[in-house]
Amino acid sequence: MSFFGDYSEESRPVTWFGTHPIYVANILVMVHVALMVLTSLVIAAYAGKGIGLGNPILRQLTYNSAEIIGYFKIWQIVTYSYVEPASIGFAVQMFFFYQFGPEVEKALGRKRFLMIYFASPICVGLLLLLMSSVFGGIFRAGPNDVVWGVFIAAATLYPNSQFFVFNITIKVVVWIILAIYTLVCLMLNDWPGLVALWTACAVGYYGVRATGWGGETLWIVEKWNNWKLEREAKKRHMHVVREKAADQSMDAILDKISREGMGSLTPAEKAALERGRANLLKRDKKP
Repeated sequence: MSFFGDYSEESRPVTWFGTHPIYVANILVMVHVALMVLTSLVIAAYAGKGIGLGNPILRQLTYNSAEIIGYFKIWQIVTYSYVEPASIGFAVQMFFFYQFGPEVEKALGRKRFLMIYFASPICVGLLLLLMSSVFGGIFRAGPNDVVWGVFIAAATLYPNSQFFVFNITIKVVVWIILAIYTLVCLMLNDWPGLVALWTACAVGYYGVRATGWGGETLWIVEKWNNWKLEREAKKRHMHVVREKAADQSMDAILDKISREGMGSLTPAEKAALERGRANLLKRDKKP
């Protein structure tokens, strides 16, 4: 049974475990948990050096703006989301992801869900690269940005749904948690963390709104769609104009043939006649 309600059959599970449907979001939770165990073991193997520069393996995967720019380690913009040791915070994040991830996937479809999933850390990583010119080296690790993107997407889809057994809507919970996180970042002067938080939220929100969920389609998406329609209309208009010009050219050639015979045609006119014949055959084949 769905946490929020029933869905169309467009977004089906990847597989089933007995009677339990398995979605991509569920598989991603298992991937994060497996990598959390691996990360913890790597930290233990290197005498508790953590996930910073002292760990020769994890330093290649965690986000380090200096190394991304200086050594072109662009993979860190994605891989930092998968580097997280065991912690209570990680367990809470995976619980939220497990509960809300499948709902976003079922509502928007697998491709849109994965777009939000990957776009959240990528957009955060790119913005932090720009901020590093002001704040110096920026270090980041963990699935926090991914979870926020998916959580906000779920809240945008179903803002008035009840938050578990509590008599409170999900949109209220989101604003409370966002307010607390924002105050913590301001208190610690953690400006990169604040930017990362709101960037991930923006990705989740606009990833849903761009589809038309939660109200009218975003104006920028509407403008894009209108531009595509106008472009297609112009193409069709030009196609009609070209066909009309080709028909007029064909009429002139046929008149010349009726007056002077085929031998009077120039090579260019013969080529035009052949093209016209081919176009007429194409038109006849169209339904």
